[in-house]
Amino acid sequence: MDCIYNEEGREAVIETLVSVVLTNYNYNQYLHEAIDSVLNQTYENFELVIVDDGSTDDSKEIIQSYYLKYPNKIKVIFKENGGQGSAFNAGIENANGEIIAFLDADDFWYPRKLEVIVPYHLKYKGVQHNLLINGKYKYVFLRDGTNTRNAFLNDGFTGTIPTSGLSYSRDELRKNILPVPEEDYIICSDAYIRSQFLIHNDIFSIDQALGYYRAHSTNQFFNNKNRHLNTVLQATNDALKKYNEQYGCELPLHEDHVLIYTQRMYNSLQVSPNDKRNYVIYGTGYAGNYYYEQLKESGQIVAFVSTFPNNDSFNGLPLWDIEKLKEYRNKYSFILIASQQMAEIYETLLEHGIEESKIIHPRM
Repeated sequence: MDCIYNEEGREAVIETLVSVVLTNYNYNQYLHEAIDSVLNQTYENFELVIVDDGSTDDSKEIIQSYYLKYPNKIKVIFKENGGQGSAFNAGIENANGEIIAFLDADDFWYPRKLEVIVPYHLKYKGVQHNLLINGKYKYVFLRDGTNTRNAFLNDGFTGTIPTSGLSYSRDELRKNILPVPEEDYIICSDAYIRSQFLIHNDIFSIDQALGYYRAHSTNQFFNNKNRHLNTVLQATNDALKKYNEQYGCELPLHEDHVLIYTQRMYNSLQVSPNDKRNYVIYGTGYAGNYYYEQLKESGQIVAFVSTFPNNDSFNGLPLWDIEKLKEYRNKYSFILIASQQMAEIYETLLEHGIEESKIIHPRM
């Protein structure tokens, strides 16, 4: 999804300096690829601010070698270990660009990332784009355009795209958000910034994948999911409290981030108990049960589907594998994907010959 702009806009884009804030802690094995992906951007008006958060591996030597080679392009900050929030604060404080684009040291960008997002920043103070998990599947499906702030105000949903797909107006960050509370947000500082940002602004979403999200054995999110979910929920409620104080509202606080996420998934499907269509639900976890509860009274659910079913039924309905899904395709109108692994399931269904027109997936 590329932005179209006139010559006047093109000149404004070219003159826009982007500060890339790359934060690192003990990711020496990934640093080269992350830094090179910034240096190889087709959009060249950027500075790279590298913040090393007290690494104990040889990250410092790697970073120093790049600084010596590109002293006019790279700024380096070596600090004591304080967590992601303190690293973000240090990076943004030392940034000169009008746009702050974040990059985790274990991820990397595709060459046109900055070229694609910068034109949107002429109009929007916040932009997010998709990422490919290990270069294969989209992180989630996004709905192109602005819709995140309404989801935040209505349901407490603040978004899912992680650090490496986020960029913001520097002035907005400094005016309304910074500093990130460093003790509270040693992790999930991206969630804090995004939630606080939505108090005043919407975020423009681009479903196109412009970067590579690395899922690996030392990835902080995958190794500390419960802690991360609790911190994201804290970030959401912190922002809702601030919104209520500033605007005199009484938006409710939330107790379960998984429920917030699932409600967003279901609402984005735009299905109705009154639409008289027959559905199968792909997923037997939390989301699958939630979908079922919303639609069971209408009698529209004919079956559940699981990649590896271990029973013949679920919630009193048949439980199919993909082969049965293909065999019984005349028994249902659509497949509702009820899983956080929505993109992987979507691609799997297509690979097995399921018509794209039969698949309804969330757009986050």
